[in-house]
Amino acid sequence: MILYEDFLTLLPQATEHGRYLTGLCPFHPDSSPSLLVFKDGWFRCLGCARQGTWKTLWNKLKGQPLQVRTERQTQWSSPSLDGMDLEDVCYQAHDDLLEFPSFGWYLEMRGLSDSIEPCELGYWNGWYTIPVRDDEGKFQTAVFRAAPHVQEATGMRYWCPHAPSMYVPNWPRFHKNSSLFIVYGMLDAVALFQLGYSVATTTAGQLTFDPTWLEEYRNKIIVLPDKGEERAAMQLCAHLGWRGKVRRLNYPDGIKDPSGFLEANRGVELTTQMEKL
Repeated sequence: MILYEDFLTLLPQATEHGRYLTGLCPFHPDSSPSLLVFKDGWFRCLGCARQGTWKTLWNKLKGQPLQVRTERQTQWSSPSLDGMDLEDVCYQAHDDLLEFPSFGWYLEMRGLSDSIEPCELGYWNGWYTIPVRDDEGKFQTAVFRAAPHVQEATGMRYWCPHAPSMYVPNWPRFHKNSSLFIVYGMLDAVALFQLGYSVATTTAGQLTFDPTWLEEYRNKIIVLPDKGEERAAMQLCAHLGWRGKVRRLNYPDGIKDPSGFLEANRGVELTTQMEKL
C-alpha cells in the first residue's frame, strides 16, 4: 500500500505543507520544488503540468513502468465532507486556498484569481468550492467544481448537495445596477462578476434556471448562452416576458463560454462585446 508519508522520504527536497507536500518533480529537470502531492491520492506539477495518481508517481520514482490506466478511479463520486457542516467546509476551504496559493493553479489558469477573496472561493480535496448566499448574506448551499484531475477520475464537473438555486456573486450590484446578465455556468458568473457586471446563474445547469427567482426584478435581463445553448436561453426569456432578451456573443475559435475569454487572456475583447449588447 502506498502512503502519503512515503513521498516525504522518496521525493527530493520534500516539504510538508499540511494538506499537501512539495518536492522536485521526477518527470522533468526540476531545480526548485514544483511538484505538489495531495492527500487525496493525486499529484500535479506546476512546472511540466504532469498530473495523475500516487501510483503513477510511485512507479516513476521507483523506476517501474508507468501504468496510464490507473489514472481513472471510477469509484469516486461526490467530494467527501468528512462529516463537517457544509458552511464550515467552505470556510476551511477558503482559508486553505488563501494560505496555500498553489492550490489555486486551476483558477489562475482560468483567469479567475482576482475572484478568490470576494467570491470566497476555496479548495477542498481536489474540488473548488463556491459558496451560495442569499441577499442578506446568509449561507444557503455550495457548489463544488472538480479540478481537472478529479473530473477525469469521476466524470463529474460540478456537484451541489441541494436543489437548484440562484447564484449571485454580488448582491449589492444586483440591486443597484439597471440590468442583469444571466449565464449558464458558475465560473461564467464569476468571470462576469470579475469584469464588473451584475450577473446571476443557476447552481445546476442550463435547464434549471427558475424564472420565478426573478419575479420581483423589474429591470432589463440579458441572457448570455454558451455556444450551443441558445435554445435554453430562448425558453427562459419566454418566461421572463418583456424583461428578457437573448444576446449572443461572438465566440472566437476555441472559446465556447464567457469564462473562456478570461482563460484565453481576452477579457478586454469580452468587455468590448458586452458593452455593445
